[in-house]
Amino acid sequence: MDLAEFYVACHPALSVTGVSGVIERVQELPVKVIEILYETDAQWFKLITPSQIKDDSARAVEQILRSSMPFDEVRETPAFWNDLPEPQSNIYEEQFHDFEGQFPSTMRGLPHKAIWTGLLSGHGFAAFEPLLKSGFVTSSLVPFLVEKLGCEVSSNLGGTIVYLATNVSQAVIDAAIETLENLLSLASRMADNVFHFIHSGKDRLSFRYLSHLGLSRSTYGTPHHVQAAVSIRAASKVGMKWVSDETVYHCHDMIKVDEGFRGFRDNPTDSRPSPRLGQTRSAVSSTSSGSQVFSLFDIAAAVDQVSLTDTESMYACPTSETRSLLDDDLHFLAEIDKKRKTKTAFVRMQPEGKTSASIKDQLASMCSVLTVLPGHVQVKLHFGRICVPNLDSSRVDLGNGPHWKKSDLLQGLHDTQPEMIFSSILTVLGQEADIIAGTNLPQHKRAWVPTSNNSTFQMECSYKEQSFTVLVDVEDLSFKCRSSRREVGCTYIHCPEHAWDMKVTVDQADLLDQSEFHAALGRDIVNSLQRFQTAERVEVPHFVTSLCRMQVADFSHAVIPDSVLSVSRVQKFVCANPRGSGTRPWCASKRQKDRCPGSYYTADIQSAKLNESLEANSTLALGGQIKAEDGTWSGDLLKSALTVISVLNDVGNYNDNSERANLTFRDGSAEARKREESYVFW
Repeated sequence: MDLAEFYVACHPALSVTGVSGVIERVQELPVKVIEILYETDAQWFKLITPSQIKDDSARAVEQILRSSMPFDEVRETPAFWNDLPEPQSNIYEEQFHDFEGQFPSTMRGLPHKAIWTGLLSGHGFAAFEPLLKSGFVTSSLVPFLVEKLGCEVSSNLGGTIVYLATNVSQAVIDAAIETLENLLSLASRMADNVFHFIHSGKDRLSFRYLSHLGLSRSTYGTPHHVQAAVSIRAASKVGMKWVSDETVYHCHDMIKVDEGFRGFRDNPTDSRPSPRLGQTRSAVSSTSSGSQVFSLFDIAAAVDQVSLTDTESMYACPTSETRSLLDDDLHFLAEIDKKRKTKTAFVRMQPEGKTSASIKDQLASMCSVLTVLPGHVQVKLHFGRICVPNLDSSRVDLGNGPHWKKSDLLQGLHDTQPEMIFSSILTVLGQEADIIAGTNLPQHKRAWVPTSNNSTFQMECSYKEQSFTVLVDVEDLSFKCRSSRREVGCTYIHCPEHAWDMKVTVDQADLLDQSEFHAALGRDIVNSLQRFQTAERVEVPHFVTSLCRMQVADFSHAVIPDSVLSVSRVQKFVCANPRGSGTRPWCASKRQKDRCPGSYYTADIQSAKLNESLEANSTLALGGQIKAEDGTWSGDLLKSALTVISVLNDVGNYNDNSERANLTFRDGSAEARKREESYVFW
């Protein structure tokens, strides 16, 4: 049955006696009025009736009001009319404080009641939609609220006013209102929690195809063809014309032997330099035109001890004393560098404090959700590549623009929120991973101090229509059960004058360790690993759908100890018998030239101080709230991230996703919808 909700106002406002009299007479009408109550804030009657008799019901209520209280006569019945000159005065509100007619009829006999209007300024119950989409709420909303709040819950048809009632105590009602406020806070912060910033001192920017930049082959894990993806690049003014940055990142052929990441070795403090992987930024600087990158981050004086100019000297070309067979095999690269208009010299300039403060403020705003976010929560700054897969080709710079003001480009990203791709795979070589953490440098020149190593099997599982993750420690086979991770918020930090970008994420997973169902499945996995496990092959139960081994080396910054850099090697495993029952064998993937290689390295930075405070979230219930962190961690996180992003231009030169860029231009999704099928864009 279709229902209609409508309102009938009466002026001047009625007293409690008058309202009660109208409600009684309406309930006696022959027309079917499902609900009538009086909203004291607005001083009108709210009615719910079948849609087909809405008009008849409204006329009937109007007739009751007119017949009982003729408007053309002087009021003579103070008991029926409210004679207060200010209907919304405190005295008027006190008259209706315990008025039963404010609530649905099913709640009027309960002693403890309240009206929650937190949804009036939004779209009613639709404000909770992010909780439903993310899986925080798995049932219909009202039944969930009844169970969560522990009291009766009702609302108007629009879901903008919520009625609460119980016969237990007023404390139950007070706790229910607090829970509703926290749930609304979580949902609203999840709904619009994606932001963009541009780390560049240039005021003009453009979109360039990855294939033009030499980055298409080195970009892994994108769900779309990388030839159609674009990245933000900087532009400079030459005379009266804006000219795009001509930097090109050339990929090299894969070396035959990978010595592995030094951070995983038994002696991480060994200061012997590892062989270099071709020409470095120092060499490029000597052949470039001296163009510059303007840093937007505030660098504390202490960080000057690990300055970018010092870092450049750390990455010198091989000398006769340090040259290795790898360098000899790649001697032709020097000739290539002489001929190409290639990597720009990166020189540190005076930071722009205003933009740095803006980014830190935005991170603090994005992370305000942490106070109401339950479960296993992480805040990480990831290094990787940001690109847009479906941008209208008319907005892409092919040599003559268009060029955009930074403010206009940012506004466009925030307004349209285009589909974004973030590839976190930096390299497939351990020797390039050494560059990230500086483990190829002498001890006294390292910015990062090794602190710990650990290795974990990460398994995605599906059993009886439930999806979850099991993490197993490779050494002692202890395990943890988690739900699939949810990304609750993110900030993209585009770096147009670097090969790589940054992305700060807030993600969450439910803790399932106390669930006997999940614990039993975790024990099955451990039992299988105890029976058979090698470095290249494992056997696990049939409900495991995805498996990888993550080896993680953690480092603490020498000057900013709160910053923890994690360099991770991910080894993917492939199921050798996908249709087998019982346990199935999984073998380490050897494919390296693929859209997603068999093994690769990623890197991220976290705040030790923030991680410690986030432990409280693991015991936080959905709808609860904890004390907010002071936010000072964000500045240190950005400072330490800058020391990493400055050297990442030397990382990924040997990546090969098997794509070959032929500068093929493709329609974006927006163009394709407008273009007739008989036309082809090329």
